[in-house]
Amino acid sequence: MNACEKCIELLVNEGKGHTLVIHSKNEKVIKEFALKKPVSRVLVNTPATLGGIGATTNLFPALTLGCGAAGGGLTSDNISPMNLINIRKVGYGVRKLEDITSGVRAEAGTVAIGTGCSAKDVSIDSVQDLHELLEALLKQLNGEKI
Repeated sequence: MNACEKCIELLVNEGKGHTLVIHSKNEKVIKEFALKKPVSRVLVNTPATLGGIGATTNLFPALTLGCGAAGGGLTSDNISPMNLINIRKVGYGVRKLEDITSGVRAEAGTVAIGTGCSAKDVSIDSVQDLHELLEALLKQLNGEKI
């Protein structure tokens, strides 16, 4: 237990989100380390450098390793060339707003929606309110004035 807590302290100090290596045959200990440590990769019974880059593990082979949200990054994956190129995607509309809201029962309540850098409260008391909210959000996303 002491080693487990000390390991977390070290990771939080410098290395949160990166990689942890454990050398053990005890599956219970391995599972506890994997569940409790703030890392993106847990390597078992393999050298850290070679295991982390995928050479001795089934991780994606890469020399750049993401640290995820815990480490302040966008991804916890081993970064591949596909993460480093810009790909433009085109999405065609395949359903209408009515398709999304039909059959939805809205509960009365308040939801915060983002409008630029601020948020405002919107009361949703019916499916119609939800429909109007979604329409307004779609217009905003398309650059229309609402």
